Amino acid sequence: MPTLCPSHHEQKYSRFCDETTAKCRAYLASRSALSDMESECGVSCDFRRGFEQAFRDVALGSDGRVPAFPPAPYWKDGARSPEGHARAQEWFAGYATGAEIAVARRGVSNYVYTAGVPDCQPGSPCGSNWSGTPAEWQ
Repeated sequence: MPTLCPSHHEQKYSRFCDETTAKCRAYLASRSALSDMESECGVSCDFRRGFEQAFRDVALGSDGRVPAFPPAPYWKDGARSPEGHARAQEWFAGYATGAEIAVARRGVSNYVYTAGVPDCQPGSPCGSNWSGTPAEWQ
């Protein structure tokens, strides 16, 4: 996959590179998921925009909840009409569908491992002999 980040950045964390890579992967994953839907029933541009935005948001750490407001282009004067409201509703529908699929697909690949077992309290499975999995930590 082409990247904007030179290889020497792989040795240290770069938020820009990490987010750029996550957004690119999210876009590719959203297009793959959306191609199945488009071949079955066709989708509007607004639905597609919401769907793709949901994949980006989930890739960057969102829990997939639909935002309270659509993006700024849907706020403009021309969008304050029945047609504009319908386009915003399409965006929301695309976002909700995309978020559901993105959250279901992110799995272990989006898990960030910690240096130790969180919430180590007396009686909890702490110590070097603990063999739990990340799913048990949540």
